[in-house]
Amino acid sequence: MDKYSNKSDQKRKNIDVSSGSVIGSISTDRQLNVAGRDFVGRDTVSKISDGELVLLFQNIVTKIDTMPNLDEFDRADLRAELGEIAEELRHKGAFADEAILFRRMRNINRLCSDISHIIFQTFMDPSTGYHRTFGKIEEKMKR
Repeated sequence: MDKYSNKSDQKRKNIDVSSGSVIGSISTDRQLNVAGRDFVGRDTVSKISDGELVLLFQNIVTKIDTMPNLDEFDRADLRAELGEIAEELRHKGAFADEAILFRRMRNINRLCSDISHIIFQTFMDPSTGYHRTFGKIEEKMKR
C-alpha cells in the first residue's frame, strides 16, 4: 500500500459509470463498466469508420455540386482535391500527412473558400478524430 491510497479504495475494485460520468483518473487494476457508453482515455485516438468518412465526404461533394458560382472545371478540381484528402484520411487516419492535407486544403481554398470553410467545420468536430490535424492546418493557412 502506497502513501496515497486508502483502505476503501482497495476494497472497491469495480467502477460503474453506467448512470453518469467519472472525472479523474482510474487505475488499471480496476474494472470499468461503462454500459455501452464510450470511454476515452488520455492516450486514446478516436477514428470514425470508413463508412462514416464516406458520408462526410458525400455531404461535402453535394455542397460542391450545389454551389451556383462554380463552373464545371472548378467542381471537377474540387472533387479531385477532396478525393485525395479522403484517400489520405482513409489510409492513414489520425496519422495523415499534414503537408499533403495542407496543400490540398490550400488548393481548395483558392478555388472556393466556402468549401474549405465547410471542410474545416466538418473535420474540426472532435468526434471525427481529425480535429487536431485540421486545427493545425487551419492555423498554417491563416498565416
